[in-house]
Amino acid sequence: LDEFIIMPNHIHGIIEITRRDVINHVPTNEKNPMLNPYSLSAIIRWFKGRTTFEIHRFINQINFKWQSRFYDHIIRDDDDLNNIREYIIYNHLKWIEDDYYMM
Repeated sequence: LDEFIIMPNHIHGIIEITRRDVINHVPTNEKNPMLNPYSLSAIIRWFKGRTTFEIHRFINQINFKWQSRFYDHIIRDDDDLNNIREYIIYNHLKWIEDDYYMM
């Protein structure tokens, strides 16, 4: 996990995956490459499932659920990495402009 921020209604973060079989999209499971436990989809699926479980365990009155998809972007160079880090660091300053902002 690199730079990240938890906003009131979403999360931004950089996840670094260093396993070559994941980076090069070489399946480790011949039947279904999505079952690779080190894929980004598997990581996000685990995170969403675990956080949903914990939220409902402690605050069971809340109607919490994740959106079904997520946005991903492959960072290809240092300029891209630094731009995304800066976006994450300063994103919270724009929260007041968000459609779902509440005081």
